Amino acid sequence: MRSLFALWLLCASSYAADAHSWYPSECCLDNHCHPVPCDSIKKDGIKGFWWFDDGSLQKIFFKREQVKASQDDYCHVCLIGWTGVCLFMPYRS
Repeated sequence: MRSLFALWLLCASSYAADAHSWYPSECCLDNHCHPVPCDSIKKDGIKGFWWFDDGSLQKIFFKREQVKASQDDYCHVCLIGWTGVCLFMPYRS
């Protein structure tokens, strides 16, 4: 059981390191970006997107200009406190 947990921890930490390698500095200065479930993001017309954080029951708004293409198949948010800095979403054709 311990070895399974250690393997999971290793995979999760290497994924986080890989993701942080492509976050632009204007979005992620201090490792405050992280992957989130894409279904936790809802479009708000032409204004932007809301991210609903189930853990804290908060919602964060991202203007359209804060939304960027994700470099993997996951969604990511970059926050400073409860202020949205950048939202990354996978490109869907």
